[in-house]
Amino acid sequence: MKKILFGLLLLGIIFVAGCQGLDLSKVSDGDLGRLSEKAIVCNTPYIRVGIECCLDQNDNKICDKDEGILSTPTKDVTSEESVAEEVQEPSQVQSQNCILSPGLNCKSYKADATGITLLIENPGAKDLTITGVNFTNHAACTLSASQSLTSGSSATFTIPCTGGLSAGSQFRDDIRVIYDETDGLSSLVNAGTVFFIVGRKTCTDECSVDSCSGFDYTECLMKSDGCKDKNFRGKIKGKCGVECTTDNDCGANEECSNYKCEQKEGVITGNIDA
Repeated sequence: MKKILFGLLLLGIIFVAGCQGLDLSKVSDGDLGRLSEKAIVCNTPYIRVGIECCLDQNDNKICDKDEGILSTPTKDVTSEESVAEEVQEPSQVQSQNCILSPGLNCKSYKADATGITLLIENPGAKDLTITGVNFTNHAACTLSASQSLTSGSSATFTIPCTGGLSAGSQFRDDIRVIYDETDGLSSLVNAGTVFFIVGRKTCTDECSVDSCSGFDYTECLMKSDGCKDKNFRGKIKGKCGVECTTDNDCGANEECSNYKCEQKEGVITGNIDA
């Protein structure tokens, strides 16, 4: 295509020269070279040689074909064309999870070579007793227990797996948590699903920073599993606007009232003029 364009350009010059009586012998080689440079554009890794583009992958200004270098030809791209780059999508990695039915929460979990560890919360109003945990397709992983789980509390359950689990393997199954209600029904089942990668720790942060609820202070502590958990401290002097919790936290003429040090009634302070 470029040869045709260049030929047409030269024919046009000859035609104009013929019509206007121009002598092409007076056109210098430099002028002809500049005309060629404008007409032929060769982008890297190509170089221009005469009216052609040739491949020069090692950038030594010599055509690879003249050096005997075998290469895979690439498309000749002019300055008006663009190259679309292929973007590789990141691989999708399924997240580990532990999901129980309403009535119980799986707050944290992990799987290692010895078995499964779950932190289960009872968000309901009734006190419960967990009596067992098992899995549908992993009969070797089972737990018989008698763990009290009062309303709003959490407890850790370690389910041993006979024969152990292989590091890096996937543990995907249905889970059954068996429990009794205090002053209620017994042998109830909370069913859910789990997916773990053995040896990879996972947990869920309960908080990100310390917090206050009125005068009550709750710490946000980093635990050994690498996640942050809430640690309720209640009324602590110096936290959440609490100046005092007893009169001993205040001055001699002050008393603690609504966690603030206030002047005792009937006490006169300062200098008294005679």
